[in-house]
Amino acid sequence: MTTSMTKQLIKQSWDLQKVQEFATKMAAMQIASHLYFIESHHDKKSHHSQEIEAMDKHAAELKAEELKKDGVDSPLALVRHIAEFETNMHGATTSIEGDESSATLFNEKPTVWLEAKKLANMDEDQEKKMLHHYKKWMHNLGKAFDYKVEAELNSDSSKITFSIK
Repeated sequence: MTTSMTKQLIKQSWDLQKVQEFATKMAAMQIASHLYFIESHHDKKSHHSQEIEAMDKHAAELKAEELKKDGVDSPLALVRHIAEFETNMHGATTSIEGDESSATLFNEKPTVWLEAKKLANMDEDQEKKMLHHYKKWMHNLGKAFDYKVEAELNSDSSKITFSIK
């Protein structure tokens, strides 16, 4: 018995909510994988801890390069971009305040982070490790823009301020 299948063009059919759910789960899986790798290699006598930090720093620098190409040229433009991305891509609840020299991002409902905690079933120690890495990533992003960064992170929200030095 033979069957023949014709080529079918697949058209976009997911609504915004479904796209956000899958994008959030994908990003959360990356965080959970990051946590697994950190815990599997961090305490061992290896260079993995330094490699992880170097990888995170490079990722922040690449992000900054792309944002600069897109016209992000001030702390306010940076927090606006992050807030719009988190809100539109992941359904987060965000707000911003500030001006061209100092601006703050408030993530009142960080959907990716909350999904990652659930997916990885993080305990308090694991949460602290990942918050540390996220804070360091934000500092690396700010450094790539030559901004001062103040980050207040807790288990359910964040407040990050970027300022011109």
